[in-house]
Amino acid sequence: MIRWLSTEGKYAGFSYYPLLEMGVGVFLLIMSVVVPTLFLIYNGIKSEQWAELLFCAGFLALFMFMGKSLTFQSMRGSLTENGYAFYQNMREPPVDLQLNSEDWIGIKTEDEKTGDETMLHLKLKTTSGEIEFYKSINRKEINKMVAALELLRNKAKEK
Repeated sequence: MIRWLSTEGKYAGFSYYPLLEMGVGVFLLIMSVVVPTLFLIYNGIKSEQWAELLFCAGFLALFMFMGKSLTFQSMRGSLTENGYAFYQNMREPPVDLQLNSEDWIGIKTEDEKTGDETMLHLKLKTTSGEIEFYKSINRKEINKMVAALELLRNKAKEK
């Protein structure tokens, strides 16, 4: 989902949220607490169940980590006084860029075929070269991001 940010009737930027992944993340966060809690309610804490208790602790930590990672991901692009600010934490490593308006030339996507999968790379073309901003196997997601970035760039040129 793309949410546009506007000030005084003008577009100032956008945020992209992958709602399906965020929903799965919320589910994992809930299950990370519910499953160990139900185990403790029905079985109690007994010394002969140390392996099961250790499994519940690991389940809690793993699902909490995965849920947090999926729930709090986003991508942002915005106009600043000097140009543009870009941020994404949907893939590792997170990218945080500040570009002057004359430095950003455009957007480029590349396909990288690996076995049966095709990884799509979203790159920002700058005067100093290309910067890899995001990669995904979901072409529809990349197309949404490219459209939002192009609209942001066009709105900045209208000033």
